[in-house]
Amino acid sequence: MTTTAGAGLSGYLRNIWTGFWSCLSGMGITWKYFWKKPVTYEYPETRETASYGDGLPAGPPSFGVAERFRGIHRLEQDLCIFCMGCKRACPVDCIEIEAARKPGKVLEWKSFRIDYGLCLFCGLCVEACPKSCLDMGNEYSLVRFEGSDLTLDLLGWKGLREKDLEAIRAAEEKAKKKKDEEGGS
Repeated sequence: MTTTAGAGLSGYLRNIWTGFWSCLSGMGITWKYFWKKPVTYEYPETRETASYGDGLPAGPPSFGVAERFRGIHRLEQDLCIFCMGCKRACPVDCIEIEAARKPGKVLEWKSFRIDYGLCLFCGLCVEACPKSCLDMGNEYSLVRFEGSDLTLDLLGWKGLREKDLEAIRAAEEKAKKKKDEEGGS
């Protein structure tokens, strides 16, 4: 294999020119993007101030996410029957539910917390729910300053509502009437 000094020198110069031209074209692309408005949002300086209405702090503007995206959970308390299926299905035991059953099939809610520091976003808790009261939303912002802030309470209200108190009173009155009828006969 023979090489001439001219071919080696021309190849060397061609490599220099190709590298120089490649650098210039890359810098041209960079120069175009340098003048465009940035797309990124810095936390927390540019966070929106409005909350999402479900007790979660505001985050960046919501961009479109896939239809089956697994984000922060949403709970419909009215539908929940406190079966604990979601808690049992969770592989990392990140769900903590506290409630008490009252007469009249009413729940007195204390907490429904999910530790998102542990959560795998696998969706097994959603599949285990017989009443479909738990689902995964499209909210994806879990930016927090402290790890302890990753435990979120999904309850919209705690304790008993007025209509729940009325249902309890009605159930107690019904039980009292039944007891009086049995005792009076």
